[in-house]
Amino acid sequence: LVDILSQSHGKLTLIARGARKTSKSSQNPRHLLQPFMPLSLSWTGKGTLKTLTTMEAAAPAIPLIGHHLYSAMYANELLVYLLQEGDPNEDIYVHYEKLLSMLSHTEYSIEAALRQFEFALLAVLGYEIGFSHDAETQLPLKASEYYYYVHEQGFVAANAHPEIRGMSFDGESLLGISVSNYERPNTLQAAKQIA
Repeated sequence: LVDILSQSHGKLTLIARGARKTSKSSQNPRHLLQPFMPLSLSWTGKGTLKTLTTMEAAAPAIPLIGHHLYSAMYANELLVYLLQEGDPNEDIYVHYEKLLSMLSHTEYSIEAALRQFEFALLAVLGYEIGFSHDAETQLPLKASEYYYYVHEQGFVAANAHPEIRGMSFDGESLLGISVSNYERPNTLQAAKQIA
């Protein structure tokens, strides 16, 4: 069984018959069944579990090693657990491609790439968090103020809610998250705590 993320069909689980055979013939390119390998696939079947019929490389494998590889595997776990089988969503595919591209280039921060992906995934799944406006007043957040996160509501001014107990976040960090700017260590730390 192989799990795939398809641009047009979403997450699918396919039966790859003969994938464990030892033959290295070009008729059975099972060596392509590797994580982070862009493939052109076709399958057949009417039920939820379909059979893989043909596959060929669509591009070279995405080079990932060390922490970059582990981070990409973490993203795969999120997709396996959060996505419904056969629910097409091109936005998720685009965000996933962007994440893998960022992780394949060492100049990008792994943490920033993961936080961007997590928040994009939440938004696509209908759980978007608003990082730019106060959930009660709808006014823009102030960089110098502190805010609490209220579940299923959003961020509210900490000074307006002394009864709330919990972690507060500075407005500058929240505004940085809203535009995917993770250059400040505080912004990256806040994003990790929220995600």
